[in-house]
Parts: sequence; C-alpha cells; structure tokens
Amino acid sequence: MEDAGLLAGLSWFISALLDGTLWSNKGFWSGVMRAGVSWTVLYGYIAIVVALLAATLVSSRIGERTRGVIDSFSSKIGRFVCWFALVMVVQQILVVMMQAIFKTPIMSVAPFGVGINATPQWFGEELRLYNALLIALGSAFTFLQGGHVRVDLIYGGVSFRAKRIIDLVGSLFLMTPLMMTIYFFSWGFMWRSIASSSANPYRDSYKWRGWQLEASTNPSGFNEVYLYKILILIFAVLMLLQALSMALRCIQELKEGEPEGGDPQIIQH
Repeated sequence: MEDAGLLAGLSWFISALLDGTLWSNKGFWSGVMRAGVSWTVLYGYIAIVVALLAATLVSSRIGERTRGVIDSFSSKIGRFVCWFALVMVVQQILVVMMQAIFKTPIMSVAPFGVGINATPQWFGEELRLYNALLIALGSAFTFLQGGHVRVDLIYGGVSFRAKRIIDLVGSLFLMTPLMMTIYFFSWGFMWRSIASSSANPYRDSYKWRGWQLEASTNPSGFNEVYLYKILILIFAVLMLLQALSMALRCIQELKEGEPEGGDPQIIQH
C-alpha cells in the first residue's frame, strides 16, 4: 500500500510538472517551504555525513568514490561559470560604448537567436548577476583548488597528519555549521523573494505563473532580483558538499598516510 501511494504521488508530481499546474499549487510549495527549514534536513545531513565518514574508515573506496562525484561536480560547475568573467568584460565595454559614444536609449542583443531589448542601465545592473554567479557557483571549485585566501600561522610548519586533522576539524566544526546557518537563513530569504502576492513583503515585484517575484526598485533596471537570493542558497549547498568532500579526504589520508610524492595542495579534476 505504501508503494502504491508513493507511485501515485510521484505520478502526480510528474504530471503536474509537465502540464504546468505544479507552479500554481500553493499547498505543495507551502509544504516544500516548511520542509526545507525543518529539523529533518539538519539531522538528515548529519546522519549522511556520519555514515559516510564511518564507511570511509571501513573502506577507503567508498570515500574516494563519493569525493570523486562531489569534486567532479564542483569542477564542472566552476569551469563553466569562469566564462562569465569574460562575458562581464565584454558586456561592460558594450555598455560604456553605447552610453558614452552612441548615446542610445535601447540596446538589442540576440545571443543564440533570443533577442533582448533593454536600456544600457539594465545591462549594467545585470553585470551584478554575473558577479554573483562567479562567487556563488565558483566558490566550491576555488576551495577544491586551494584558491581561497588564508592566513597561515601554524599550518605550513606542522606535519602531514596534523594538517589533515586541522582540515578535518575545520571542515566539520567550522565550515559545515557556517554553511548550514547560511542555508537556513537563505531559504527564508529565497521564499520571501518568490512568495505569492498575499505574503510578498516587497513593494516592487511582478507576476510569473501565479508567483509574485521580487523585482528591482528601478523601473528600467534589472528585474530578476530574486535570482540573487536563490544563488545564496545554492552557494551554501555547494560549499556543504565540498566540506563533506574535504572531511572524507582527510579521513582517507589519515587512514592511509601521506601519499607518494608529498602532500598534495591542489586537487586536479
């Protein structure tokens, strides 16, 4: 009976997603909103982390495969969003040229055959989104590559084993709690930004499929302000995954000892 109920629920979800009624089903999304910040999410994540750490102690292959999936995922996302840096430079040059030289009130851009007609001010504000994409989606990849700025007081002078213990403690008891805090706060920010009209606290908004989305206070500015709130949530999730990957790596290397060739500071994927 439980299997039949699960299949029926899955069938409804797929049908509602395909025909568009899922977007207007406020009861479903209200349940998702409450579930995302429930204690179940926190306890579930802790249980998964503990189970994977224990499994890695028993079999290094489990931890290695899990790390491989997480690191590969972070690398693919990071290498993709790097291109937004180039897009930012090109778009900024075009905005300056259109405003200062041609003094045009409207810019028309049609990448991949999709036309965008907006003011230079709109394109200028959109640059902030590219910057947010670089930070939110690229931070996990940067952490994987050891590219974040850090002040080294004792780390460089200690043994390999001590370094792995410092990394393990930092990833589990510093990075993970911080990212979980950001996750829980950003979940509320995101839902308030895309809430229905009856619950939306923002004066400037516009409708999309029954949702009242937070918009820019500038009439000619970049409207999709809610995307920034979504990116904060994605940032926290990606960094949580990378913290788990770091912890699994530390457990494996503490178990197996220093690899041949010395202590690897940068992981290539």
